[in-house]
Amino acid sequence: MERPRTLLLNGSYEPLTSMGWQKAIALVLTEKVDVIEAYEERVHSPSSSWRIPAVIRLRQYLHLGWLPVPFSRDNVFARDGFRCQYCLELFRPADLNLDHVVPRAKGGLRTWDNVVTSCIPCNRRKRDRTPKEAGLSLPRAPKEPRWAQLVRGDLIPNDRPGEWEPWLRVA
Repeated sequence: MERPRTLLLNGSYEPLTSMGWQKAIALVLTEKVDVIEAYEERVHSPSSSWRIPAVIRLRQYLHLGWLPVPFSRDNVFARDGFRCQYCLELFRPADLNLDHVVPRAKGGLRTWDNVVTSCIPCNRRKRDRTPKEAGLSLPRAPKEPRWAQLVRGDLIPNDRPGEWEPWLRVA
């Protein structure tokens, strides 16, 4: 069974990201975060037991305005709103791939402006061709996101837990 993910809030209660429950518990144990909400489900060590954190908040405010967004699979999915950029359907992260717009076989690089989110069927259809060669199109050119784009809640897929809802509402 897949365990639930944890929502991380900045010190100002703004959503930052989601993470695996293991990392969340590590942040709790190192006293870097406070638990705001917890799931009923528990995890156990030989000597302890913890409820899995649903929502945690950094004890200190993290200033993100000047930091570049690291290139990663999760951040590309977040930038693209967990939608395949060819068919525009919404998917769970496990059902998505990263696709090189200009394929690596043709000199394409693993950069923000050359990698998009794609579903498995569209990725297979495109293969090692450009979107134009495969008869596909992109709704917009990919580019490096800013933290504000990811923080608005675009980072969280539609199947987010109910415990997160109060923390993701836009004022």
